[in-house]
Amino acid sequence: MDTTATDDRSAARKVLRSVTCPHCWHNFHSSDIVWVAQHEDLRGDPVLGRDAYLRFLPTRFNVDGDALDSRGMPCRILACPNCHLEIDRVFLNYPAFILSLIGGTFSGKSYYLTSAAWELARLLPQQFLLIFKDLDSGNNATLIEYQKALFLHDNPDQPVGLQKTQPDSASHYDSANLDGQSMLLPRPFLFSLTPERNHPHADRPERHSRVLCLYDNAGEHFIHGEDTPLTPVTRHVAQSKLLMFLYDPTQDPRMREKCTTFSDDPQLSTHTKTQLQTQILIEAATRVRRYAHLSQNEKLSQPLLVLVSKSDIWCNLIDEDITSEPYIAAAPPERLFAVVDAPRIMRVSTKIRNLLLELAPEFVAAAEDFCKEVLYIPVSALGCSPEVQEGSNFLVVRPRNIKPRWVTVPVMYAFSAWASGLARVQSE
Repeated sequence: MDTTATDDRSAARKVLRSVTCPHCWHNFHSSDIVWVAQHEDLRGDPVLGRDAYLRFLPTRFNVDGDALDSRGMPCRILACPNCHLEIDRVFLNYPAFILSLIGGTFSGKSYYLTSAAWELARLLPQQFLLIFKDLDSGNNATLIEYQKALFLHDNPDQPVGLQKTQPDSASHYDSANLDGQSMLLPRPFLFSLTPERNHPHADRPERHSRVLCLYDNAGEHFIHGEDTPLTPVTRHVAQSKLLMFLYDPTQDPRMREKCTTFSDDPQLSTHTKTQLQTQILIEAATRVRRYAHLSQNEKLSQPLLVLVSKSDIWCNLIDEDITSEPYIAAAPPERLFAVVDAPRIMRVSTKIRNLLLELAPEFVAAAEDFCKEVLYIPVSALGCSPEVQEGSNFLVVRPRNIKPRWVTVPVMYAFSAWASGLARVQSE
C-alpha cells in the first residue's frame, strides 16, 4: 500500500485528533497508530500471523519523519493498533465518510458499486471540480477488475458477468487474531475526494476533503444469526454516515407481474429468485440498534437511502423522467460547477415511495420505522437488459450496451447534504 505523505503541505501539517479504522472500526488517538516493520528479520505479527511484518510503536525516526524499526530500516506504512491492518496516511488528515450498502443475495450490489465508482471518477472532475480516485489499489483490486470487465473490455461485444460476492471471499475479507480469536473483517473500497484547484474550497483541502469508505458485504451476512463475534462483518453499518439499501424489484413477484406487461427483461422470468427483502432490512435495523445501544423503538438519526435498482426495467411505472441525471450544469460566472437538483430528487422519491406503498407496503413501513429520514432513489447499474448465457441461467451483459443511470446520485446527494460543502444543492 502506498502511504507516502500527501502532496498537499497544509493537509500534511494538520493531523486529526482521532481516527476510526476502516477495517475493525476501532476509534483511537492518532498518536497511537502503529508502523509496519520493513526488515526481513521482523516478520511475525501476533495479530496477523507469522508471514506479516511486525507492527510497532516507534521510538526513533529519520530526518524525513519515517519511523525506524528495531533493525534500523525506515518504515512508511501505517496500521491500526487494534487489528494491525494497514491504514493509509491520509486517514490522519481527512475525515472518513463511511457508506454501507445493504442488500440481499443476487441484488446487484457489486454491479452497483462498480458502476457508481466508475461514473463518479468520470463525473466529479467534469462537473463538480472534485477529484475522485482510488486510495488503495490493493483494497480496491476487486472493484478495479470489475470496472475493467464492464467498462474497459478489449471486446465490448463480448458478454461478461460479475461473480457473486462470496461470504468468505479473500478478496472481500481479511482475518485478524483479536482477543485470542480469528475474526473475519470486511475489506472496504477506499477513495479520496479532494477539491480541484478551481473549486471554491481549493485553498482549504484539509477541511473539505474526505476519505470515502464503501462496504460490499455478501448478502448472506445480513441473514439472521450470521453476524457473530467471529464474523462481525456488518458492524460498519453502525459507523456509517448514512445507510443505503439496494432494493431489487425483480426479486418481488408483485413488481415482476407489473413489469412483465411492458418488458421482456430476463430478470422478470419465473425462475428469478424471490427474496424477502423486508426481512433483510429488519435484520439490519436490529443490528444497528444493538451496536448503537438504541431501544427497538428508536429510529436511527442517520438517513436511509433506498436504492431501487434496475430502473431501466420499471421506469414506466412512475410518470417521471429517470433517465437524465438530476444535475444542473455550471453557469459561469455565478456558478462554477454543477449542483444537485434536490427538488427533482425529492419529487422522484415521493413517486417511488407511492409505488412501493402500493406494491410492497411492508418494505416502506420497515424502512420508515428504521430511520427518521428515508429517501427513495432509482438506479440502474447497467441501463440495459442482460442476456441469459447459453447453457446456463447465468446473466451476462455486453459492455457496449452499458449506460448507467442515476448511480452517482446517492453519493452526490450525500455529499451535498452532509459533507462540508463538497457539492451543493439547488434548493428551489
